[in-house]
Amino acid sequence: MTDSPTRALREGRQTVSRLLIAACLLLSLPTAHAAVTWEHLADYTDAGELCSVEGQLFGASNRGGFSFDPDTDRWQHFSITGHMVSLEQSQVTGDGAGWVFWAGSDASISACSADGSQWSRGFLEFRDHPQIISVLDLSGRDGRVIACHQNGLTIFHYAAESDEFLVESNLHQFGSLPAGAVPYAALSDGSLLHVITGAGFAHAPGWNGTLGSFATQALPEGMGPLEKAWLVDTGTGLWAFLTDSQGQSRRLSWNTDTWVEADAPQGTVLAAAGGEGLLAWSERGGWLHFVDGSGHHSRNESQECRAVSVYDSLLWYSLAPDEQPGRLRLLDPAFPDNAQYHTPNVPGAEGFVDLDLAPDGSLWLAGVAEESGRNGLYHLTEDGWVGHRFGFDRLGQYPTSLLCDQQGGIWVGTWGRGLLHFREGQDTLSYRNGSADNQKVYGFLSNEADFELVSDVTEDSQGNIWFVNHRAWVDSFLVVIPAAWHNDHSTGFHRHYYERHVAGDRDSYPWFVSAPDPREIWVGVGGKETGDTDKTMAQYRPSSNSSLSSLRDWRETLVTLSDARYNFGYADGESSGLITGLSSDRDGTVWVSTENGIYYSSLFNTSPESFSRIQFVPGLISETASTITTDVRGRVWIASDRGLNIYDPLAIAFSEPEWVNEFNRLISGQQGLSINRVLADPESGWLYLATNMGLFRANTPVRDHGEQPADDTVVYPNPFHPERDGRLSISSPSLANAGDTKVSVFDLGGRLIRRLTLSQAEEGWDGRDRNGDLVPTGVYMVLVSTSSGSGSGKVAVIRD
Repeated sequence: MTDSPTRALREGRQTVSRLLIAACLLLSLPTAHAAVTWEHLADYTDAGELCSVEGQLFGASNRGGFSFDPDTDRWQHFSITGHMVSLEQSQVTGDGAGWVFWAGSDASISACSADGSQWSRGFLEFRDHPQIISVLDLSGRDGRVIACHQNGLTIFHYAAESDEFLVESNLHQFGSLPAGAVPYAALSDGSLLHVITGAGFAHAPGWNGTLGSFATQALPEGMGPLEKAWLVDTGTGLWAFLTDSQGQSRRLSWNTDTWVEADAPQGTVLAAAGGEGLLAWSERGGWLHFVDGSGHHSRNESQECRAVSVYDSLLWYSLAPDEQPGRLRLLDPAFPDNAQYHTPNVPGAEGFVDLDLAPDGSLWLAGVAEESGRNGLYHLTEDGWVGHRFGFDRLGQYPTSLLCDQQGGIWVGTWGRGLLHFREGQDTLSYRNGSADNQKVYGFLSNEADFELVSDVTEDSQGNIWFVNHRAWVDSFLVVIPAAWHNDHSTGFHRHYYERHVAGDRDSYPWFVSAPDPREIWVGVGGKETGDTDKTMAQYRPSSNSSLSSLRDWRETLVTLSDARYNFGYADGESSGLITGLSSDRDGTVWVSTENGIYYSSLFNTSPESFSRIQFVPGLISETASTITTDVRGRVWIASDRGLNIYDPLAIAFSEPEWVNEFNRLISGQQGLSINRVLADPESGWLYLATNMGLFRANTPVRDHGEQPADDTVVYPNPFHPERDGRLSISSPSLANAGDTKVSVFDLGGRLIRRLTLSQAEEGWDGRDRNGDLVPTGVYMVLVSTSSGSGSGKVAVIRD
């Protein structure tokens, strides 16, 4: 019951996922979608032309032709022989009757069926006209094709039964335009044939019958000799683009019986396309523009956009090669990459190491200012910076981490002064009572020679505070402060916290902690100044019949790293595997950023080998991520030395080997910029970056839209034990009568696990992949799609 991954990108905007928590209850989560979603095809060195035919995407490159079928996720590469010696100056179009036509630089045209199963044995050639050196434009409609060339315009159709290209007419004169005017583009809107020549516009009635007389119109005033032209039918209007030999471009719209100039392009137009209400064009300098119902949008690429096409309500475009293989991308126009980053006026601070949202929606930051020594807390509200505090001696040498708990408290981990606790309007520490030993645990050491480092602090769903603490680089502890204690300071705290040794040596110590649930505690191990390749994750769980103080790991032994390791280092030692960030999302999936890339694991995985790695695209993003976080929609935000990137598990990548997940780039790496923390505010829609250059923010589509329609997709049982339960039931009552129902199952890495037929979907999923093997333990996405809507759910698979 699912549709294509490309369609899932679009329909995911109306999808609500049901997520699994540790108690195996389903919670509703708003739609997950990427702010800007594109994919990258690295195998083609130059995609010169694109078009959509019969629900498929077709393209041409200097390696030949290619197609993509979204219903089967199938890519085909066509090695065209004979007269088709090169496609560097190629054209490709469909005739509206199931055939695709290809024109190469030798001015010959061939045909293939839309499914790629049948090819013409012959070619439409222009050997009797030596002046025809290339086909300038191809367009098709109602089973007929128009070819523009140096000798005029040829209208023909292909007879598959006899394998013949049957020419219906050759046009050399277009009304009153000068004889020999070369047509650069031609298109039929069903009633009129439109032509753009080097001497002007022409149009004639009677596409489905005998052509009438051509009416003509001059080119816009000031245009030089025409070099390229495009005619685009968006389904809601007809558009013309012109580029002359000087690089000047114009845009015009068809108004009843004449062409009317619209806003001129800002640069030289290189390609244009449209359909489904969307108009798109590219300009020199890497600019891509598109106009839809919401207005005019633009984005800039690092390379020139050679070809554009509208397909499945998505915008496809190719990039020119620049010492790297060419790229074919798709973009979801519903979420254009128009985020504008700016830095609020931050008083005093030179940079920030961590930030968090308070329950009232305001933002707290741990700031540093090495030159002025103004390390401290900073507070940003809707009214601006208020109540910022400078020069806290208690913050010691350097703040390292910050947490706003759900009770209004602010926790600050420091380098040299342990963990501090503040409340709004209070400049004193909460932790001032107790014995010296207790103060030593929490790190307020005014008279001690050794210092205390609290590298990370977090709060679990029950309000318990967890942090990792290091004494003099040798003794390391995982500490929990129960929620009942930090809300009641009347009793001595030495009886209300628990600590356990988790590691200890100068080069390898606990650095990160995450507690998605009080039953699931994760600790990341790694020093930021060490080359040690043994960087690991430890997983701890309190015993089911005991208190928080009885932490045990997956082997049911006491807290220690000796037998609870998840190693992220490469076997050959080429990369250290250093853990740089740790986060968890609502369904209990733990995400880890390392120097080797991004890893994830479900809370239901109980073996040290249970982490899976997200495959990066070489050259597009650094594999060294500096921090990682998740937002309310389940998307993962990764900061690296090349900027900020987003990974959306629901933005499924194509499963063929040529296609891989690409991390969408919203901000380019700036010279010397280091992103320390990323935070997405679900209420305001702001994305905040704490960097060494201050606070950055962007208004991006991360808002939690509560008004979206509910998704009644249910997967049962959840969790699912294939060996015992047999099959997973998948139902969507609101889609039950829609027909044409499809289902696909993906893992969190975006890989297609299984696509079910209608009969298989009705019987339920048996927990097996496409090869018939039972899938391993983990969380999987189930995408349901029909002709009238879509839905999705998540299921935890547990193997016996």
